[in-house]
Amino acid sequence: MIKSLDEILTRTILSCIPKNVKALKYLMDILGIGRESVYRRLKGNIPFTFEEIVKLSATLNFSIDEIVESEMRNRGSFVDYHQKNMQSPEKYFYTSHLNFYNLLQSIVNAKEVEVLLSLNRIFSFFVVDFDILFKFYYYMWLHQFSDRSFNSNFSEIQLPSQIIAVQQKIKEKISKVKNISFIFDRFVLLKLIQELQYFHSRKLLSVDELMEIKNDIVGFLNCIEKCIQVGSDDNLGSTCHFYLSLLNIDMNSVYGTIDGNVISQSWTCANASQNIGNSDLIASHKNWIHSLKRSSILISHSNETAQASFLNQQRNNIDMITNDLFLYYG
Repeated sequence: MIKSLDEILTRTILSCIPKNVKALKYLMDILGIGRESVYRRLKGNIPFTFEEIVKLSATLNFSIDEIVESEMRNRGSFVDYHQKNMQSPEKYFYTSHLNFYNLLQSIVNAKEVEVLLSLNRIFSFFVVDFDILFKFYYYMWLHQFSDRSFNSNFSEIQLPSQIIAVQQKIKEKISKVKNISFIFDRFVLLKLIQELQYFHSRKLLSVDELMEIKNDIVGFLNCIEKCIQVGSDDNLGSTCHFYLSLLNIDMNSVYGTIDGNVISQSWTCANASQNIGNSDLIASHKNWIHSLKRSSILISHSNETAQASFLNQQRNNIDMITNDLFLYYG
């Protein structure tokens, strides 16, 4: 997938360079790199960095989104672009959200949709309406996927324009999804709170920033509460259902059918998804997630006692955000 996309990207770049200009010299001047570095990129020995792609996209007026989306449509499936040899965490974060946007688009455009989503933690995909919280997910991503020791303060980090653009696209599309069932772990916010405490304890996240993020988490939970109580919400679609699992949920995953096409994905860490392509594994995933649903309580537009218990627990956890309750030091 990476090689194919890089080849398409290289062809697009070359086709956009004026015919009377030598491509090698042009790219050396635009990117500020040497002849050998340009040559290795054009030959496919190393990929263009995220920053280089953004600069070339702006200079040569081509769309990164269209390149990735076109390749996904040609393959006829939801292909994961996440690979260990990606050169840039920024590019990694961008493509994970573009993949999610394409999934949303397929759901919205489909005539028949039935999708189950298991959640033991909240994705950044679902907090796009909350800018500070979304930025924190990006900040965590840089920490987790950077090749070097990450000691930057939260205040030093800025969202790249391409990521802001795909964030906005998700915002516009997520309000139109239909027939999605969410299965929540009862500790669905706990990992996020632990991560906030970790960065705060390292003095990389100030008290004021922590409070801003806390307010965003409260706002997000309020949206979920409204949706659970009335069975729908403008931010999450008109036919979303929410379940509370009575068992621990081992992983975030999605299984379902979209116009008869099966989608089966799992997230082993952060927003890094893995497509499940083996038929036996897909069948196993289907059995597991449906079993999880049977071991869950429907709390959307029903079961007010379970609703209140779940929501109160989440608010209690959020209130502990400035404490060391969940952090254990050796």
